[in-house]
Parts: sequence; structure tokens; C-alpha cells
Amino acid sequence: MGERLKAIHIQETRSGEDRDDHVLPFNISNPGVDWVGVVAGLGEIDFPGPFTFEVLPGLSWA
Repeated sequence: MGERLKAIHIQETRSGEDRDDHVLPFNISNPGVDWVGVVAGLGEIDFPGPFTFEVLPGLSWA
């Protein structure tokens, strides 16, 4: 699949909740995405990008 993957557009939402809140990765207690696994998988296929991450305006790391 690596040679066919051209771009990635992702977002994070709270797992188990009917929401589309576009939160920052590693910033919530119940993530819907295994980010460590995603990054490891992209590294295994030497994915060069682009990689876009969608968040809602006004979000912060705090």
C-alpha cells in the first residue's frame, strides 16, 4: 500500500462519543486514534507526506 498512498488528511475525535470535535492529538483522555500506531505505520512504509491534520479554530495544547 505504501506506493499507492499519496496524502493523508486526518482528524481526532473522542472515542465512543457521537462528536466531531477535531481535538489535538495526545490531548484527550479517550482518543479515537492510536497515534503511536499511525506514526509507526507511516514510518514502516517510508511515507514522505503530505500529512494534514484538521482541528477546529481556537484549540490549544493547554
